[in-house]
Amino acid sequence: MKWQILIPSIEKRSGQLAELKKELFKQIMECGCLPFIDVISLIDSSIIKIGAKRNRLLELATADYVSFFDDDDLPASCYIKRNMEGIDKGVDCNSLIGVLTWEGTNPQPFEHSIKYKEYKTVHAGRSVMHERYPNHLNVIKSSIAKQFKFPEINNGEDTDWATQIFRSGLIKTEHEILETIYHYRFNTTSVQLL
Repeated sequence: MKWQILIPSIEKRSGQLAELKKELFKQIMECGCLPFIDVISLIDSSIIKIGAKRNRLLELATADYVSFFDDDDLPASCYIKRNMEGIDKGVDCNSLIGVLTWEGTNPQPFEHSIKYKEYKTVHAGRSVMHERYPNHLNVIKSSIAKQFKFPEINNGEDTDWATQIFRSGLIKTEHEILETIYHYRFNTTSVQLL
């Protein structure tokens, strides 16, 4: 197995999870990657903290690479294909370009890459760019990702985990993806469901 996509979820989001998995499997089939990619989800009724769920998913992962996907977000149509290009090169991680929307509006680009040395939001006139070093949404070698634990909390666990990896200096090589491949749909209702 080359890559496992890890999705923590809750029962109240079963429709969103089904929509996400349908799109992921469609892309996996289209690129002929079914033998090489698996999708693992862990669902509960909001009892387990998201950090604990992420840790459990990492423990279950056996593939060469892992990435997380939030159950209320969506991949661009080239998500699987572009990430597999990097995986096939054997790099430590793939960069990630995405777009963040707030309640379905105000789209703002973001990029997660080893070229960034801090989490920063850049304002230039009316445009905003969120710059981040690689985090849980990036495809990362399992041998690196599994060395670190998420704090067992519901908010900020992802930034803490990413910062641990960044400070370790273990991610040295990256496949640069130049297209938007991730749609992060921030919704206050979704946050309240955690």
